[in-house]
Amino acid sequence: MTSPFAESTVVVDGLAVRLLQAGEGEPVILLHGGSPGRALWCSSSDLWGPFAESLAASHRVIMIDLPGAGGTRARGLDDLTFAGAAHAVLGVAHELGLEAAHLVGHDDGGLLAIVLARTGEYPFRARSVSLLNATEAAPTGDMPSDVVLLNPPSGAGSPQLWALERMSFSTRHLDGLAPVLEDLTSSAAHTSAVEIVAQPGAAGRLRSDLLFTKGQMFAWARDHGYDVPIQLIWGADDPLSEGIFAVETMNFLATTSAELSLSFVHRAGHLAFREKPDEVAGHVTRFIQRFADRFAAVPA
Repeated sequence: MTSPFAESTVVVDGLAVRLLQAGEGEPVILLHGGSPGRALWCSSSDLWGPFAESLAASHRVIMIDLPGAGGTRARGLDDLTFAGAAHAVLGVAHELGLEAAHLVGHDDGGLLAIVLARTGEYPFRARSVSLLNATEAAPTGDMPSDVVLLNPPSGAGSPQLWALERMSFSTRHLDGLAPVLEDLTSSAAHTSAVEIVAQPGAAGRLRSDLLFTKGQMFAWARDHGYDVPIQLIWGADDPLSEGIFAVETMNFLATTSAELSLSFVHRAGHLAFREKPDEVAGHVTRFIQRFADRFAAVPA
């Protein structure tokens, strides 16, 4: 049976980029989570799965393997910072001829999307931002994740799969994913990130970079206010970041002059976009369509 999607993979300045399209709607850039070399679990464009296909039914979907993940090697520590990731995304947008796009970010990718949404900071315009369980964008505090991902297994079995099981409400979405995770952990990209983070002082610098970037996010919200529509979509049963963190994140972003909304996806954990792909994609597409009449078409 012929696939309804036009799919291709390109390499832009060393970054692996997957393009998926069936509909003619405005472009949507997906920014995955998982801190390369630091997070117990790997991520890449491979994890978007049916969620990306659901979005692609009406939009041009652009999935970027950020430095240190999937098919993109990290060249140095700067590549693993949020500024380095933002530079990578902007390079892809420029190469594809995109002056603007809708941004969808999961976990760390959510914080990266907010970084890119600061009007006037970059030669790029975020048309809307959807934050999916954006744990790293939430206010810093005592997080349950320290317990949830404590004492990973050693020896037989996949620590990657174990981590995703612990972060999920239901594990059905993980069926058949073990080989993908094994490929991700043995990839040159992941290996490069692990080697970089193992260098003296590297892990501390990346932790400081995370706190600095979060501070910038809150300072911008306080001093300027975002002027791009922002929605938070949260798995109601996320063991890494309970619903109260979603509410507090929304409170910090409340100075935005555009629309701000929060939706909970029930019976879903940290990877709600995998556990409930059509429901989460529905939230994203409806949010985008709500503002369609405000925006001119973006060149393909």
